[in-house]
Amino acid sequence: MHARVGRATCNQNRKGNEMGRGLLLWLIGIPLPIILIIWLLGGLN
Repeated sequence: MHARVGRATCNQNRKGNEMGRGLLLWLIGIPLPIILIIWLLGGLN
């Protein structure tokens, strides 16, 4: 029983880490194209 509980918590932690990584990549990935567009428009002026 203890091994199953340990495995369940490991799986939950892995899912949390994957969600955290996805959220972090999303937060980084959304502003980057906007910043690049502003930089390009600013560079064109």
